[in-house]
Amino acid sequence: MLPPMGAQAVDRSSSAPHRVQVWLGSTRLALNLAQVATLAGSSLPRFRSLRTSGFFLAFSGVASVMLVRYLGAADVADIVALRIVAYACWLYGAFGLWTLLSPEALEASGQALLRMRGQSQLLFRSQILGIARHLTLGMFFAGMPGMVAAVAISPSIPTLLLRVGLFALALIYLASLGFVLGLVGAICYKAAPRSPRRAALALVLVPFIISFTSESVPSIPGFYSWALSEMIAWGGVV
Repeated sequence: MLPPMGAQAVDRSSSAPHRVQVWLGSTRLALNLAQVATLAGSSLPRFRSLRTSGFFLAFSGVASVMLVRYLGAADVADIVALRIVAYACWLYGAFGLWTLLSPEALEASGQALLRMRGQSQLLFRSQILGIARHLTLGMFFAGMPGMVAAVAISPSIPTLLLRVGLFALALIYLASLGFVLGLVGAICYKAAPRSPRRAALALVLVPFIISFTSESVPSIPGFYSWALSEMIAWGGVV
């Protein structure tokens, strides 16, 4: 005997919130597992050396901003700080991703346990979030102190407002780059588990190299280089 049409409608309407609830629950679990999935990589000596390099880069960013102020060129302090942001992207974006995808990091992480339990989809999401978390926090730590110093020494209200806007854009810039690199790392580990670093290198560099001969080919370095140049051009307005 078929159920009433009204009951079918209720079942359909109640299934949608249930699916959302299940998705939110699995996402929360992926967030909790994200740190575990890449914890071994962040504890490797090479990643710890990145933190040391990041500290010196952060210090040099603040020192460079103060130096241009001392030389009477405080109006270009934001441009100097944005250059430090670019160096932070290279430091953590390139070397950090390479370290987190190393065989030592993958073997010692919690990914094997998730794979054994058949949680492949959860593993994929936790890898994205875990890699993105480590890289984004590292880029924040290395690149943003210079931006804070540039905002602090703003010589006028219009310059202050402009630099606050640049500061917010730089945060979005680094967070989006961290997420994109996390996605690249997770895709490459899933597609080529034996050589994810080589796959990531090819996925990032091959389109970038081709873009020199064909500008219509998009690439991650090309897009973020363009976005940084736009922020620098905006910073030179005032």
